[in-house]
Amino acid sequence: MTIHVHIERIVLDGLPIDAAQTRRFGSALERELARLLRGSGLSAEWNGGGAVPAVETQTVHVDRHIHPKALGAGVAAAVHGRMGSDDGSRSRSTVRGDR
Repeated sequence: MTIHVHIERIVLDGLPIDAAQTRRFGSALERELARLLRGSGLSAEWNGGGAVPAVETQTVHVDRHIHPKALGAGVAAAVHGRMGSDDGSRSRSTVRGDR
């Protein structure tokens, strides 16, 4: 099975990250989400494919000084929690960072 995920925009409210950190965050998010989805596949809800305007996930609580790679892995885990086949019953809220 081939899975294509396109994320157009992620809002990191209140986190002061620069362009270089943004690239590291994006790379870490992509790698970790790919690893998680390879391991579990998609939930039945997403198995048919399609496009959606937004995906709500569990909130990611982070320290303002979190490393971009750790932030990417945390956001990937939250997205996987919504899309992956492990457990589609989790509660959902907006992904964000604490101020």
